[in-house]
Amino acid sequence: MKEYLQKEKPDFESLAIKRMDYKASNGKEVFLQMQDSAENLYGFLRLRFPFQPFRKELQGSALVRELHVFGEALALKQRKEGMIQHFGIGKQLLKEAEEIAKAQGFRKISVISGIGVKEYYRKQGYSDSKAFVTKEI
Repeated sequence: MKEYLQKEKPDFESLAIKRMDYKASNGKEVFLQMQDSAENLYGFLRLRFPFQPFRKELQGSALVRELHVFGEALALKQRKEGMIQHFGIGKQLLKEAEEIAKAQGFRKISVISGIGVKEYYRKQGYSDSKAFVTKEI
């Protein structure tokens, strides 16, 4: 597996999500990665099912610890030739995480998000919840 390099032409047709489950810090984590057929990594998401949530607002919630799509950072809705931002990779990873969390019995999913990406999550149906953005699933 290697990170997608901007000089390469994106192969969106062969993209697929691969999943790896593992135990960590008395809980369970799921690592989702979006790869093409050459195993170039386009993005990933780390999903955690907390054993004992460290904050009250995380009770009953799965937690997205990290969502990252490689490539140049672009403004929302902006696209650039050869780039992979804003082609739905993050949205697909997030939707898959929501489905996994729901199947595990969680009623909501929360994301640790910086101020610069909160608007992105709001567009995906999330709302502000103190230090997180949260969505009922």
